Amino acid sequence: MLKKRKIFSLLLALSLAVLTKTAKRRFNVVIKNTTCQIFSPVMKQFDCAFKMLSPSNYLIDTSFMYARELNENAEWQGLIYFSHLKGSKPIKFLDIKMNICSALSTAMTVPIVKMIMEETRKTSNLPYECPLKALFQFQYECKNFTRICAINKI
Repeated sequence: MLKKRKIFSLLLALSLAVLTKTAKRRFNVVIKNTTCQIFSPVMKQFDCAFKMLSPSNYLIDTSFMYARELNENAEWQGLIYFSHLKGSKPIKFLDIKMNICSALSTAMTVPIVKMIMEETRKTSNLPYECPLKALFQFQYECKNFTRICAINKI
């Protein structure tokens, strides 16, 4: 009986995983305007560009330079706001703040952060640990990052 329960549980888990992966989205993500701003004198340069590949699937390219080498306590904060197409007031969708050195060297457990970090590692020249070099030494780039809007369900 215990063996049948385990098999049933396994089959149920597999079917739920398949349903989760194939769930249809009832909306499309549309990016009309993007802004990449520098909020700290530590950043010397920060450029970004979005390109639509297909409905709800975008590509992002970024490049940035630091004005000085970052210490081990340096933090990164990302904010994403969205608004409805009918012009509603922007709503904060994501506000994430993390230690840069920890993010580079630690495996992430939060699904969306894990997915973003995995794609960042594939598409960028960021190191896997600190220190991050300063302006006169290195420009970091993330090219062809495509997972940002291709998320069906996590």
